[in-house]
Amino acid sequence: MKKSKHTEKDKMSVGGKIGLAVLIVFMAATLVLKAIDPNRGGGARHLIDLFS
Repeated sequence: MKKSKHTEKDKMSVGGKIGLAVLIVFMAATLVLKAIDPNRGGGARHLIDLFS
């Protein structure tokens, strides 16, 4: 009984960590896109055009 409870708890914590990581990455990507071009999402492509 103790072993099964322990593995369940481990699985839940790992899933929570993965979920948090995905959320943080998504938020960071959104912030970066806003910083590059606040008005529209195509800012990165525009910057690449300017540099090339």
